[in-house]
Amino acid sequence: MRLQVLIFLFFPLSLFGQSTLDVDLTYGVYMDDHAARKFTARERIWKLNQHTLSYSIDAHNVRYSDTLELTNDEFNTVALFINEKNMVETVRVEMESHYAIKHGYSEVIRGHLKLDDDSAEIKFSANALHMLTEHEQSQSFYELEQLFYQFIEYHR
Repeated sequence: MRLQVLIFLFFPLSLFGQSTLDVDLTYGVYMDDHAARKFTARERIWKLNQHTLSYSIDAHNVRYSDTLELTNDEFNTVALFINEKNMVETVRVEMESHYAIKHGYSEVIRGHLKLDDDSAEIKFSANALHMLTEHEQSQSFYELEQLFYQFIEYHR
């Protein structure tokens, strides 16, 4: 009985211990002000290749970037999260709002995910403020990003 409980507890960890994981996602907000002839872009780029997490974040008119080596537990957490949320499915969602439209404004999440033999292309785009954050399918991608932020805080 005790052996069965131990196998049950550690099976998910061993399942993802040998996984191949590749994540390349860009979360972007772009504004094109034609009248002022000004284009601004704020991007958060996340690249995870096995245990190496690289990121580049635009904030406060500065680009922050670094590379972290994830622990096995962190790697397994990401792999399990992606698997549980069924995120390795190709998604193409374009949303337009005629009521909340902000001319020259766009939000995107784009990139690809690969977990073992499954891979997916991701593309969400919207032309209005906060449409993506409220969209049901994009929620798991924002949750994944929050998981990456937790790793940054832990590794500081």
